[in-house]
Amino acid sequence: MLSSKAFEDLIFEHSENPMVLLSFDLSVLKTSVSLTKIRRKNENGVASTSFLDLVSDKDKKRINNYLIRVRSTGISGKTDFRSRNSEKQEWLSFNWQRIDYNAEQLLLGIGEYIKPLEQERLKIIENEEALRDSEIIGKMGSWWVNPKTMENHWSEGNYRIWGVDPAKKAPSVDWVLSKLLPEDSLKVYNSIKRVGITGKPTKLKFRMRLNENEPYRFFFTRVRPWYVNGELMEVKGVNFEVTDLVKYQNDLELKNKRLNKSNKALAEFVRMNSHDLRGPLSNILSMLEWDQIEGMDHKEFVKYVKKAATRLDKSLNKINQLLNVRDVY
Repeated sequence: MLSSKAFEDLIFEHSENPMVLLSFDLSVLKTSVSLTKIRRKNENGVASTSFLDLVSDKDKKRINNYLIRVRSTGISGKTDFRSRNSEKQEWLSFNWQRIDYNAEQLLLGIGEYIKPLEQERLKIIENEEALRDSEIIGKMGSWWVNPKTMENHWSEGNYRIWGVDPAKKAPSVDWVLSKLLPEDSLKVYNSIKRVGITGKPTKLKFRMRLNENEPYRFFFTRVRPWYVNGELMEVKGVNFEVTDLVKYQNDLELKNKRLNKSNKALAEFVRMNSHDLRGPLSNILSMLEWDQIEGMDHKEFVKYVKKAATRLDKSLNKINQLLNVRDVY
């Protein structure tokens, strides 16, 4: 009786279809004979251990991202790509699944050689990948809702926004609305219904949080009709997270308020320096000069100096209060 290891080797050795077993870091652990011929070799004739070296540069980024998604989500799927073959370029279609093997998580790919994809199909695949990249970078997510039944489905980015496993069905609209600030929930619901009836696109903002222990996150969304053969079938929305933008805007407004407060204090200081300080000081200097020239009664001299000095002291105290603004920036 064959051991499991021998049986595994037998399958890979005699399989007519291309097969590959990848480690967690996407290194090649085992390939079928039909794939061996396109594995790249170095100058010493040793085959590369990276699966991506089998893939054309045109598809490498897309396939790398796809395999990482299968690895992280455990969702099986199919993808097509061009081989990196020095003799001739071939198209392959692979079904991928994550498997547990000897306490390790591996990726098993079983494929077939196919005819080159039509340009239209290839363009769709590349556009889908570009959409995924833009949703990750821009913190975006798309959704579609049937305005009559309120059934909905999401893009991968929207699953990421709402913290839902993409292997599951998109939650109901009621579930989504329950996560919004109550006043925003009604606004979003009415927008979906209105666009579904009038066909006129709209824009709105909403705040959401997944649980009560976290602060609300801010989103901007565009809602527009989705037509199929001239008939309005769904309402589509694209969510853009603007939490960071709102935070920066609030910080900027706070700094502007503090700066305005500081500017007012500075303007008051300039005014006091011109009038409240220089006035009493000029009076004291004038009296000292007059006393040197004409002589003054001692009591009268002290009286005037005390009055001017008191005004000067009050002005200095007020200046200290103005300058004690610690939250300027």
